[in-house]
Amino acid sequence: MDNKNTTYKDIVKLDTNLDTNLDTNLDTNLDTNLDTNYKPYLEFSRNEEENEEENEEEIEEKPIKNQNTVDIINLSDNGSSNIVYEILRFFDDMYVSGRTYIENNYFNLSSNDDFNLVYPNIYVGNYSVSTNYELLKGLGITHIISVIPFFNPPFEDKFKYLHIQAYDDEIQDMKNHFNTTNEFIKECLLQGGKILIHCMVGRSRSITIFTAFLIYIIKGGFNQCIISLDEDIYNSNDTSNIIEYKKLSENNKKHRIYSNPDSYNNTDEKITSKEHEMPKLSKKEENFILYKKRKMINDIEELINNYNLLDKEYNNLIKTKFVDTEELQELFNNMKLQFSSKMLEQILNYVKSNRSCAFPNPNFINQLKNILF
Repeated sequence: MDNKNTTYKDIVKLDTNLDTNLDTNLDTNLDTNLDTNYKPYLEFSRNEEENEEENEEEIEEKPIKNQNTVDIINLSDNGSSNIVYEILRFFDDMYVSGRTYIENNYFNLSSNDDFNLVYPNIYVGNYSVSTNYELLKGLGITHIISVIPFFNPPFEDKFKYLHIQAYDDEIQDMKNHFNTTNEFIKECLLQGGKILIHCMVGRSRSITIFTAFLIYIIKGGFNQCIISLDEDIYNSNDTSNIIEYKKLSENNKKHRIYSNPDSYNNTDEKITSKEHEMPKLSKKEENFILYKKRKMINDIEELINNYNLLDKEYNNLIKTKFVDTEELQELFNNMKLQFSSKMLEQILNYVKSNRSCAFPNPNFINQLKNILF
């Protein structure tokens, strides 16, 4: 090329043509012209870029997981959960079977007077109480509900038993037993008997059965007027009254102390004498047990009134539902749950005021909520 006849424009044009031809040749002859060791690297780079793009999309969709967190497995969501619970129940059966045999034949493994009067002629306690024949006879117990996995009644010929096979876990269905237990308790009270409801500790399963009966009363299944308390006036020296008076006075003393923690710092407020343990009774309430039983009935009457108000409010809201839509149905379900939670809280407060260790597991609480409204 002659430098004299070549202009600047010609140089630029020539350079552009060379670049274009070079790019074309590289694209068409890459497989043959490039070193074979370099080709896999290019392919890997392209694949890596594609994977990075896909990973970026996944990262945007999935939240970043904290390495210090532990996944919580919901056992109720898969079939394998049943296997886990079956294993746990197997060991529970072994424990209950061994413990009931020991307590029935040899000695108690817990206090055999751990019971409370929770409603007129209804008692809740642990398993050891059910093996204390002198106590049961003294209280005048006629019926017993055993809410335990393994049934081995110590005095089968002395009392009328109802066995509810139940475990204190998150898959136990207690609701299916409520009709049976409610009728059994009702039958006992109509006959003028007294009933003990027990599980192993007297805290969850037995409390659930008793609470279901309270709901049964509150919803009109049992009329409290049937219970006659007048006979207790003439039985002030009766063995059952002596036992109940001792238990109720101790419970009243604990309630006063726990509700007034400053009493520990004030000797004048400490409860040390029986006259302070007892409420101030009128002449008509000279019998302490009669007073307590009447108070229980009055407390339940108050719960009945509260329930009726909530039930009326809930039914009025249902009547205003003109269009049945999923959103509206969900709204009413939430309101139903709120009403049930509010009412059950009041009922459990009553139960705990008479048996302080009462504490049904969350699964049982949800089942109790479902039968309220």
